[in-house]
Amino acid sequence: MRMIDIHAFYEHKVREFDSLVLLATYLRSEGLSVSIADLNYSRRSLILKSKPSIAILPFLYSLNTVQSYGINYESLYGYTPTYINLHWEQLGSENSSNFLDPTDDFAKNAFHVSWSKDFSSRLEGAGAKREHIWLTGNPRADLLTDKFTETYISKRSLLKELKIPEVKRIALFIMSFNAAYWSKEKIQNLANEHEFPKAEQFSRISKKALKETIEIVRNLSKPLHEKEMYIILRPHPATPIDSIKEMVKDCRNIRVSRKFPLNQVIFNSDLVMSWISTGTIDSYVFGKPTLILRPSSVPKEFDIPFLRGFQFAKTYRDVLDNLDTLAFNAQILDEFAERIYGFLDGYNCLRIVSKIGDLLKTDSFKMPEVISKKHFANESLKFVIKDIPRSILKKCLPSLLPGRLRSISDDSYSKKEEDLYVEKYSILVENMVQSWKLYSASEKSEG
Repeated sequence: MRMIDIHAFYEHKVREFDSLVLLATYLRSEGLSVSIADLNYSRRSLILKSKPSIAILPFLYSLNTVQSYGINYESLYGYTPTYINLHWEQLGSENSSNFLDPTDDFAKNAFHVSWSKDFSSRLEGAGAKREHIWLTGNPRADLLTDKFTETYISKRSLLKELKIPEVKRIALFIMSFNAAYWSKEKIQNLANEHEFPKAEQFSRISKKALKETIEIVRNLSKPLHEKEMYIILRPHPATPIDSIKEMVKDCRNIRVSRKFPLNQVIFNSDLVMSWISTGTIDSYVFGKPTLILRPSSVPKEFDIPFLRGFQFAKTYRDVLDNLDTLAFNAQILDEFAERIYGFLDGYNCLRIVSKIGDLLKTDSFKMPEVISKKHFANESLKFVIKDIPRSILKKCLPSLLPGRLRSISDDSYSKKEEDLYVEKYSILVENMVQSWKLYSASEKSEG
C-alpha cells in the first residue's frame, strides 16, 4: 500500500476547493505528498489507494463524522492518522453556534485551525487542547489579497460562461436557504447530535424567506433589466440547484449558477444581495455595494450580527430606491472581518503549512503495515457497486442520482480542475514562500 503524507478532503467545491488546492500547493512545495478528494464521491477511492500520516477534514464534530463518511483507516490499516479540522464554519448565530463545537474526545483531540482569538477560546472552552489549536487565520482569506485576485476569472469570461451579454452589469444574490430543504432526519440529527434544538424552526423560517425573496427577485427582474443589469442567483452548495432554476425559469435576465468560487463572482459583481450569508463579508473587502433582503424579520437568535453593517431592504421597491446610496458601517464590519479572516496578509495557508511541518517532525507517525483483508475487500466492493455507478450517473444522467447526491453532484473532485488551479498558483506560491521566510525571520528577531 502506497504511503502518502496527507489526505485532504473537502465538502463543497465552491466553498473550499480553491483554497484547499492552494494549501496543497504550498505543502507540495515543501516536498510533502498530498492527495485531494471530496467527501461524497472520491473519498473511498483515495483511501483504498494510499494511507496518510495526516488527514485534513473540512469539519470534525465527533467520531461519527469520520464513520458516517466511511473514513476508516483504523479498520483498514490498523492505525489512526493525525486529524486536522479546518473548521470551514466558525461563525454561527446564537442558536446554531453549538453546532461548531467538537463533541467527543475523538474530535477534541484533533488539531484545529482557528481563524480568530474568539474561536480559539470557544474551542478551548469546548474541551480542545490549547496546544492543538492553531491560530492561523482563514486559509480562504489568502485568495482575497491583491496578488491572488489576479488569478480570478475575468468578468468578460464570467459573462460569457453564464451567457450574459458583455455590456451588462451583474447583481449577485447569495442564497443561503439550504435549511429550507432539510429533511426530518437532518433536523433530528442537528437537534440531537449538534445541539441545535431549534433546527426545525429555522427550517420553517428559511422556507418562508426563500419564497418571499424569490418573489422580490422576480419583481426586480424587469426594472433591473431596464438598467442593463442581470441577476445571478447563487444557491448554497447543499441546495438543489434545479429547484431554484424552476422558480425563475421565465425571467430572461436571471441566471442560476454556482459554477465559480463565491469570492470570484463577488469580485466581478456590481451589486451584492443576500438574506443571511457570511459570504457578504467578501463584498465588504472588495468594496461592493451590498444589500440584505429581509421581507420578514429574522429572530435575533438565528441572525448573524455583522449583517447589521449593511443596509436592509424589505421590498423590491426598497432595493430600487437604495441602489445609488448604499453604504457600509465600517466599525461593525471591520470587527467581524477580523473574526472571519483572522489575517489578510496572504500568509494564512503558510501558517498552516508551518504547523503541519512541525507535526511531521515528531515520531508519532510510525504506522504498522497491517491491512485487514476483510475490510479492504468490503470497501473495494462498495467502491465497485456504489462509487463507480454514482460517478457514471453524475457524468451521464445526474437526474437519476439519489436526492442528496444529485444536489451536490457539482462538488465531485476533478483532477483537471485541480491542475488548472495549480497552474495559476504555482508562480505566486514560489514568491509567497520566499516572502514568508523573510516575514517569519523578522517576526522571530522582533520576538
